[in-house]
Amino acid sequence: MVLTGTLTFSEFTFNFVFDENKLRIIPITDEKKVILFGWKKEKNANGLTEYIPQHSQVIEEEYIVGYCNETNSKIIFLPQVNSYISGPKNFLNPKSPISIPLSAYILFSSKEEPISRLAICCPEINYIHPITQAFEFQFNWEEFRKGNVSVNTKPYETTTTDKQSFFCAEKNVNVYFGISRSFENRIDEAPLKLTSTMYFEFEPTDDYSFILYLWRIARQFVRFLCYRKNICIPKMELFTPSDDGKHEKSGFIYLIEDDECNSELTALKNGRYIKQEYIAGHEGEILSDIVQNNIYTRHIPDTYASGRIIDAARFVMITAAFEWEFNRLYPEGVEHSESMTKAIREVETKLQELIENTKGKQKKIYKRLFKSASFDSLSSEICKACEDFSDIVGIFGEHLYSINNEKLDYVEMGERLANQRNNFAHGNIDKELNNVSILDLVFLEFLIYAMQLKHYEMEDAIIQKVINELFGHNLALK
Repeated sequence: MVLTGTLTFSEFTFNFVFDENKLRIIPITDEKKVILFGWKKEKNANGLTEYIPQHSQVIEEEYIVGYCNETNSKIIFLPQVNSYISGPKNFLNPKSPISIPLSAYILFSSKEEPISRLAICCPEINYIHPITQAFEFQFNWEEFRKGNVSVNTKPYETTTTDKQSFFCAEKNVNVYFGISRSFENRIDEAPLKLTSTMYFEFEPTDDYSFILYLWRIARQFVRFLCYRKNICIPKMELFTPSDDGKHEKSGFIYLIEDDECNSELTALKNGRYIKQEYIAGHEGEILSDIVQNNIYTRHIPDTYASGRIIDAARFVMITAAFEWEFNRLYPEGVEHSESMTKAIREVETKLQELIENTKGKQKKIYKRLFKSASFDSLSSEICKACEDFSDIVGIFGEHLYSINNEKLDYVEMGERLANQRNNFAHGNIDKELNNVSILDLVFLEFLIYAMQLKHYEMEDAIIQKVINELFGHNLALK
């Protein structure tokens, strides 16, 4: 689809051509190359004459407003902020187009109003909030033999979840799930289509960069629920307030970053996701932690398949995720015995005396030793968390180690993981890999999810169901 029209950029009006997610703007006046960039004709070091830009070509605008000839409505382009404009290829031709890299664009319908709701759909959401709950069969064998089958959809209120709230960019946002119905009378389409949708509602706004930010938060939320990054949300439906207090569809936002993404449907069919019913009532809390970077998600694998491959980088990232979540759950660190606490205090006292009575490099060394005296090692943190969460993850650990002819021992696990992490982190490639540490790392993935979900005070039985399904254990739980 090719769209054309006019837009305002850097306080000047341009014609634009938008094709295959590429935006090209064409100067209207002959002097635009001079006005926009301050091009000047100068001689370079080789004595050749060329045009030199006098102004920055960095894009600072968060969005660019235009009007589309084909739809006769507003179109909003959201450029990649702080990226560079591709200048005219032919500076001698003032009509030469300029290219602007984009993150997304919004195509409105004829109605142009502030946005008050986003509707987000993707294959993952159809599974997370199952569309099967929206209909029921009325089956009679005799009628079925005649070809008569009845399918009834349930009322909206029975398939719409309670609204949960969170703050995003200083705006209060409500989130909930629902299932929409659409009807078709075409030969190549099913007559009834059900689509599960995640909705974001907020005070009406024309802050289009906020809409783009919400998309990124939504995608990260679904990534967390599926434990993989290849979540594709190529477009979102936009709504504006209507006179009856509800919402009226006003257009779409198209996400160029996800335009060619391929979702991993096999993982969905195998049940590798967290159902909405398991996190019901906690959606807002999880989204709030994603907004504030409180929950660790950097270790999430690119795909479900790649998540089964352990390399040095992935090993370090998973242990980093554990340490982050441990510090969140145990802000005071590992609780020591009375004798150990006394010994630490005595060592700290002696080190403090040495710090006060020495100078130079020795003083720096004593200061480092003082900081490490009460520092909890990774092995001790792992052992502590494993013991505290044994009732939740112990069953998965026992199964994992038994099928690999190994024994589950939290103390040994902590030591193996700490040693291997240090070898990878410090580049000790001459150290032989302890293969059992791979089992330890897989178990650590279960533990991390248990710690993250327990932070929201979820029931142990629910957390076990999450781990059982997300990682495909298929164990019989009580």
